[in-house]
Amino acid sequence: MADHTFTQETQKPQSKQMTSMDLSSISITGLIDLYEAFEAEQGVVLGILNRPRCHSDETGGRTILEDRFEKLGDAYCDVGNELARRSPADDDEREAQAYLLLRFAHACGDSLTDALSIVSNAIAVKH
Repeated sequence: MADHTFTQETQKPQSKQMTSMDLSSISITGLIDLYEAFEAEQGVVLGILNRPRCHSDETGGRTILEDRFEKLGDAYCDVGNELARRSPADDDEREAQAYLLLRFAHACGDSLTDALSIVSNAIAVKH
């Protein structure tokens, strides 16, 4: 079976804080749920960081939120990388995996060419 891993150039850096997460036993559907949860939480934290009163925070709360934002980004990169290595069990999983990998590539700033390459590798039928 072909592997759906990112190439050396497009592999995202592994998280320093979240590398203890064992993702190997989580299904593709579970990985997608985790990715979306981390991504949503990161969006909430970003929304708070962008509030005017957060910019003038002298109590240190902003620093904690910025750190949390970074850790969540690392976590969803770890999940995205794991998802890219997986072989989907059926067409529904393959389509869901490809859609999330396209979003992942876009979120990581990959070029359209790289993103399409990642998705085409993910949707390729393995024998």
